[in-house]
Amino acid sequence: MIGFEGVEAGETANKLARKWAYNVKKVPENQAKTIFAEGNFWGRTLAAISSSTDPSSYEGFGPFMPNNIIVPYNDLKALEVSAILYVLMSFCFLIVGSLACFQILSVFRSIVSTQYS
Repeated sequence: MIGFEGVEAGETANKLARKWAYNVKKVPENQAKTIFAEGNFWGRTLAAISSSTDPSSYEGFGPFMPNNIIVPYNDLKALEVSAILYVLMSFCFLIVGSLACFQILSVFRSIVSTQYS
């Protein structure tokens, strides 16, 4: 059995999650999202610093890996809202196009911020 630890474990988990999203859930190519907790630290690779909220970890190392969503640590409501938002935006882009989706996103964020603040 092959084991991973440290940043290799995080990198492998990220890759496996994205591969599963593409192969099993049929997420369109290059559209998979990964959700990370704010304040995380799991290494200094590009994937790790791309998910960081600590300027001392990421400043001066861009461009970063895309499609990361950062939610507050230990905030299940924020995690739920992020997941719902991703699903809504995926359908939105397929149906109406990008400009309308960003307008819908703006309305959704204002509703969520007043409801869950």
